[in-house]
Amino acid sequence: MATEPDEGQPAAATDNASGGVAGSRPGNPAGPPAADAVQRPPADPRRRVLLVTAIAAVIVGVVVAIANIPPERPATAGQDSPSPSTPVMAVVPGYLVSADELRRRGDLAAKGEEPYASAVVNLMEWAHDAVKDPAHPTHPLLIVGTDNEFVDDARRAYGLGLAYVVSGDEQYALAARRTIRSWMDVATTTTDTCTDNGGCHTSLIIGRAGAGFAFGADLIAGSQYWTAEDRGDLQAWMGNVLLPAASHRINNWGDAGTFLRVVAADYAGDQREFDLAIDKWRSLIDLIEPDGRIPEEVRRGAAGISYTQEALQYKVAVARIAERRGINLWDYVGAQGGSLRKAIDRLAYYLHRPDEWPDYVGPTIPSTGPLWEIAYAHWQDERWLDILLDGRPYGDRGHSAIRWTTLTNGIPVVPLVAGAPSGSPGVTPGPTPTVAPSAPLVSAPPIAGLAVTLGSFLGNPLPVAIQWEAPGAAAASVELERSIAGGDWSAMKIGSNGHSASDSLPLSRVTAYRVRAVVAGSAGPWTTLDDVSVERIEATSRTVDLSGAWARVGFSGYSGGSALSTDARGAKLVWRGTTQSIAIVGPTGPTRGRMLVDVDGAREDDIDLRSSHFRPRNVLFTMSWDVAGVHELEIEARPSSGRRTVAVDDIVMLRSTLNGPAGS
Repeated sequence: MATEPDEGQPAAATDNASGGVAGSRPGNPAGPPAADAVQRPPADPRRRVLLVTAIAAVIVGVVVAIANIPPERPATAGQDSPSPSTPVMAVVPGYLVSADELRRRGDLAAKGEEPYASAVVNLMEWAHDAVKDPAHPTHPLLIVGTDNEFVDDARRAYGLGLAYVVSGDEQYALAARRTIRSWMDVATTTTDTCTDNGGCHTSLIIGRAGAGFAFGADLIAGSQYWTAEDRGDLQAWMGNVLLPAASHRINNWGDAGTFLRVVAADYAGDQREFDLAIDKWRSLIDLIEPDGRIPEEVRRGAAGISYTQEALQYKVAVARIAERRGINLWDYVGAQGGSLRKAIDRLAYYLHRPDEWPDYVGPTIPSTGPLWEIAYAHWQDERWLDILLDGRPYGDRGHSAIRWTTLTNGIPVVPLVAGAPSGSPGVTPGPTPTVAPSAPLVSAPPIAGLAVTLGSFLGNPLPVAIQWEAPGAAAASVELERSIAGGDWSAMKIGSNGHSASDSLPLSRVTAYRVRAVVAGSAGPWTTLDDVSVERIEATSRTVDLSGAWARVGFSGYSGGSALSTDARGAKLVWRGTTQSIAIVGPTGPTRGRMLVDVDGAREDDIDLRSSHFRPRNVLFTMSWDVAGVHELEIEARPSSGRRTVAVDDIVMLRSTLNGPAGS
């Protein structure tokens, strides 16, 4: 490493690191194959026969048996080892459905039985086009938004697996296998992940959709194309690449992460990890209040009902999978007296009566989701039928691995609604929650525009500015509070303008802010910024891509004791990731050249780095956005009047997640 006591002339490049999070290529499976992976020849749908009355008898028998199963013992908070998952029901193969069950449903569809006939038509129309599409794996695995290549291909793997079993056509198994193998072989590392905060999308979407690869692999296990080597590679890929990135949060992100962990551990045959994931599921149920209210979701302002349904989708899927492994989670009662059933009842009530939603005035009503097929098949509560039938058949719509649930979990509803034709609601609204709504309806306006940005800084902690739009009502006052690392909320001082404040954040500490208006003693809804954190990315980090001749130069005045320096015209440094506010820190001096800065492909600044004396750390460039998103920062070195040297010490970025009236 070169040293830089004054002007820091670059030495030979010693560390030309490129982007991506370090990781290893999946190897051999960590455990034996699960029992549900036994090889079987493809079935001929023309030879399948099963009476409808026999199916009805089996369904009724299972429901009666489950209804008489006692609740599981609650998990102990903070325990070091998982609770034993003692089976209380028969263990059966498959995840949301097994291949044999799917074949029987295909037989019923061929006879015109609903809801299976419509569900099979929906699936096969989708599969006809999907079988022709190539996979689009990315490396490193970086996920942006809810609709992306990872979600699309996880859906393809699962949907084509379903199509293979229903039709017996091996072309669907081959296409599913190609999709799964493409991702295993290419996406061997992840980047921009966060397991304990909401500052990235990669972790969220991996949890939501990643199980689709295992679902598809499980269904094509009986084909000629899926081999024991494929199974071992998928076990390793999910364990080494996907699982380390899955969220552990206590909201719907953590529900999605738990869903993935349950599936991945089961597919790998890892009983300990499976039990730990089931204990995590129980700990999230422990947060549900006695009336079924999920605090982490209802605080999401206008989107509170949507996020409640989102969280319950993963909770219900895990309960279904656990049931198939002999574990009754359906009847688990949490530490506060809440349960999965109470949360679903509460959601159903407010889907019928959104104007009564106590946590926000005028909430957004989501489309009905695939969880209702699974929940209804278990409890068969007729008061949910209009919600259920509103979305049938549930096909490939959505952004998670939980799809096609009309085919995999739906049951006929005609025998349960006297005189009503199939597909007609004919039901009354759901039950009143057991605890009356406690949050008052308020007249104070919501606060919009809440955001936090980096201030002018050097050192640690780093100054930040919190801003929001002034309340729209006359004589309104504003309350601002802060929570540090998940602790209690405490009041903060507001600037004289009434819509800003300042704070100092140590690196990597997670902070939350919330603000609301108060009019004549009536408080409006909170608008919240969660997961606010400031991170420093060293220019020598592996998440930074370099082109041209760069050298690592040492100097005690630099962050971490070193920076990247170059004399080469056109040498570039590129960082890409999720951020809401970003800054470039580096040296200036008599021999320093110019720095061109592009953000998201557009030229933002041309910076002259000359100064009369060498200064190792200066804020060279800053840029902020209203909300966090994925952005690309490019720095290009340019000489100026004989001054050639350009150096970058670090990049500082800020992230946050906006919840409440101003965002979701």
